[in-house]
Amino acid sequence: MKIGIFSDTHGDYIAIKKSLEIFKDCDFILHCGDILNHGVFNPIKKSYNPKKAAQLLNESKKPIIFCKGNCDSEVDQIAIKRPIQSPIAYIMSQPFRILINHGHNMSREDFLKLARNDKYNIIITGHTHRQSFEEIEDVYFINPGSASISLDEKPESVAILNDNKLSFFDIKTGEVTAKFILK
Repeated sequence: MKIGIFSDTHGDYIAIKKSLEIFKDCDFILHCGDILNHGVFNPIKKSYNPKKAAQLLNESKKPIIFCKGNCDSEVDQIAIKRPIQSPIAYIMSQPFRILINHGHNMSREDFLKLARNDKYNIIITGHTHRQSFEEIEDVYFINPGSASISLDEKPESVAILNDNKLSFFDIKTGEVTAKFILK
């Protein structure tokens, strides 16, 4: 199973378009929140166009599972045809049990408790605009970074989970920037 993962698109239609191009061979896509609104603390980019961004997401031939971020509102659900899950979405894709959440309202310990109770082995979040991958207590924590506004030295990014291989991509170039193997 090939799963596209992105977050923090913040209404940037070019970031969404490039992300969807990278995800063209994926079976489905996960979006970890902050879909359309730029957010009051983020710069407004020239490519900020939430109406056009929503249109691109709605036209996607791939299923997209959304969870709600701190910049998402009820109005966004009117523009997005697929449901925006709030605040958590659960996905089972053997051999993984995946939980997605934006990451702004739960601590690492909260996620580990959920993982222990419900046997989740992958937790995917966004919010920080920083890509990361780590394993804690047999749980993989993935943050694809931001597709629109990176807040670290890494480029704007997305990720693809292909069976047990995780790859991060620079959305501007489409090139793989990091690879990991999940056991």
